[in-house]
Amino acid sequence: TLYLNGGRSMFSSKRPLTRTLLFLFILASFALISCGANGSDANWPGISTDGDNVYVAYGKHIMAYDVADQRQLWIFPQEASRALLYAAPTINEDGRVVFGDYGISGGMFAPKIITTIYAVENGTGSPPATKWTNDTSAHGKAVAPTLQVGDKVYVATSDSIFVALDATDGTE
Repeated sequence: TLYLNGGRSMFSSKRPLTRTLLFLFILASFALISCGANGSDANWPGISTDGDNVYVAYGKHIMAYDVADQRQLWIFPQEASRALLYAAPTINEDGRVVFGDYGISGGMFAPKIITTIYAVENGTGSPPATKWTNDTSAHGKAVAPTLQVGDKVYVATSDSIFVALDATDGTE
């Protein structure tokens, strides 16, 4: 056996460097893949009405339109959120508009989906006033409209969970 470099074989000094470089390459690839994946803005619209106005959930916004005047009343949120909106919003007789988003990833170290349920005040101001939000009760994606009955809001999510929220403050 031929030994170089003070008694080590000539290939042993290269192996630690190769392993280190391979490890760093795999780590960098994983980081780029997990951090660089953006959700698509393409989705199906959810649409509902209260008889006078039309409410559309599409992309990253909820929009309210006055059908008679053919004009946009409001858009929520003003700045595009990170989550897409698929489920049609529901409107009660008091002017409360409730909807849930498709959820966003909690990140690499918290892989669960964070879904937020919103209640906003229907009106002519843009953006409408937020009554409450709940991002702890729904654990799956909101793809179906919420149901408002009396003082309760019912939310069904993609993970087969059915949640009842207080309509006045959003608590479970």
